[in-house]
Amino acid sequence: MAVLGHAGRQRVVFVSGLAAFLWGIAWQCYAAFRVFDFGSWTTLAFMGIVAIVTGSLLERYGAIVGARLANWRHSWRS
Repeated sequence: MAVLGHAGRQRVVFVSGLAAFLWGIAWQCYAAFRVFDFGSWTTLAFMGIVAIVTGSLLERYGAIVGARLANWRHSWRS
Protein backbone atom coordinates (compact mmCIF):
# COMPACT_ATOMS: atom_id res chain seq x y z
CA MET A 1 0.00 0.00 0.00
CA ALA A 2 2.79 2.40 0.87
CA VAL A 3 4.56 1.78 -2.44
CA LEU A 4 1.38 2.30 -4.46
CA GLY A 5 0.56 5.45 -2.51
CA HIS A 6 4.04 6.84 -3.07
CA ALA A 7 4.00 5.99 -6.77
CA GLY A 8 0.56 7.53 -7.25
CA ARG A 9 1.30 10.45 -4.89
CA GLN A 10 -1.72 9.58 -2.76
CA ARG A 11 -0.84 10.67 0.73
CA VAL A 12 -3.69 8.90 2.53
CA VAL A 13 -2.84 5.54 0.95
CA PHE A 14 0.87 6.07 1.59
CA VAL A 15 0.41 7.08 5.23
CA SER A 16 -1.99 4.21 5.94
CA GLY A 17 0.39 1.72 4.30
CA LEU A 18 3.31 3.13 6.25
CA ALA A 19 1.32 2.96 9.49
CA ALA A 20 0.38 -0.67 8.82
CA PHE A 21 4.03 -1.49 8.07
CA LEU A 22 5.28 0.20 11.25
CA TRP A 23 2.57 -1.48 13.33
CA GLY A 24 3.60 -4.87 11.94
CA ILE A 25 7.28 -4.23 12.66
CA ALA A 26 6.49 -3.05 16.20
CA TRP A 27 4.34 -6.12 16.82
CA GLN A 28 7.08 -8.46 15.60
CA CYS A 29 9.68 -6.71 17.78
CA TYR A 30 7.37 -6.97 20.78
CA ALA A 31 6.85 -10.68 20.15
CA ALA A 32 10.60 -11.25 19.68
CA PHE A 33 11.50 -9.37 22.87
CA ARG A 34 8.94 -11.32 24.87
CA VAL A 35 10.60 -14.66 24.13
CA PHE A 36 14.19 -13.39 23.97
CA ASP A 37 16.49 -13.95 26.97
CA PHE A 38 18.39 -10.76 27.82
CA GLY A 39 20.20 -12.32 30.78
CA SER A 40 23.02 -14.13 29.00
CA TRP A 41 26.38 -12.58 28.18
CA THR A 42 26.07 -13.68 24.57
CA THR A 43 22.91 -11.65 24.14
CA LEU A 44 24.49 -8.57 25.70
CA ALA A 45 27.57 -8.93 23.49
CA PHE A 46 25.40 -9.28 20.39
CA MET A 47 23.38 -6.19 21.34
CA GLY A 48 26.63 -4.27 21.85
CA ILE A 49 27.89 -5.30 18.42
CA VAL A 50 24.60 -4.24 16.82
CA ALA A 51 24.75 -0.87 18.62
CA ILE A 52 28.33 -0.24 17.44
CA VAL A 53 27.60 -1.20 13.83
CA THR A 54 24.40 0.87 13.79
CA GLY A 55 26.20 3.89 15.21
CA SER A 56 29.02 3.64 12.69
CA LEU A 57 26.57 3.32 9.78
CA LEU A 58 24.62 6.34 10.99
CA GLU A 59 27.84 8.32 11.34
CA ARG A 60 29.03 7.36 7.88
CA TYR A 61 25.77 7.68 5.92
CA GLY A 62 23.84 10.12 8.12
CA ALA A 63 24.41 13.15 5.90
CA ILE A 64 23.42 11.25 2.76
CA VAL A 65 20.25 9.89 4.37
CA GLY A 66 19.40 13.35 5.74
CA ALA A 67 19.80 14.94 2.32
CA ARG A 68 17.62 12.27 0.69
CA LEU A 69 14.92 12.70 3.34
CA ALA A 70 14.96 16.47 2.85
CA ASN A 71 14.66 16.01 -0.92
CA TRP A 72 11.85 13.49 -0.42
CA ARG A 73 9.96 15.87 1.89
CA HIS A 74 10.39 18.66 -0.63
CA SER A 75 9.01 16.49 -3.44
CA TRP A 76 5.89 15.71 -1.35
CA ARG A 77 5.23 19.38 -0.58
CA SER A 78 5.29 20.48 -4.21
